[in-house]
Amino acid sequence: MRTIYHHIRKAVLTDGLFLFVLLVPALNGCDFWTDNDEDCEPAPFGCVDVRPTTGQVIIRSTINGKNLQVPIAVFRGDFEKNDLVLRDTLTGSGATYELPVDQYYSVVAEYLQKDGDTVIAIDGDDLSVDTDDYCDKDCYDVDEANIDVRLLFPKK
Repeated sequence: MRTIYHHIRKAVLTDGLFLFVLLVPALNGCDFWTDNDEDCEPAPFGCVDVRPTTGQVIIRSTINGKNLQVPIAVFRGDFEKNDLVLRDTLTGSGATYELPVDQYYSVVAEYLQKDGDTVIAIDGDDLSVDTDDYCDKDCYDVDEANIDVRLLFPKK
């Protein structure tokens, strides 16, 4: 009799433990089985999961009857540090350059006036990378640099 009692007791304890292991997660909800936070979202379609190394620096300039060409100088950092990246002459109302990210760029544009005076326009912006964290991966987006060296008050 003791053997039957021992087997029944062992079965109840083993099955009871098994049932307990199954019931505890059910009482706690599905979160027990996942590592995700409640606010966790999967990455959206089209996610760029490789961090970009370059991005666009967009420069806007004034082209008019007095200024058919505008020489520009693009500097890494503040133009006063004189870290020249490139020189160009714009013949349209703007240009776009592909440059390394995580930098501040400044631009100096020279407008030659008919009376011989030179008007200098200076502007700058950061070229940076935004990161969005998702459950399954990080997504990256380049925050382009927009630099406006247009003449606001052209000389008459």
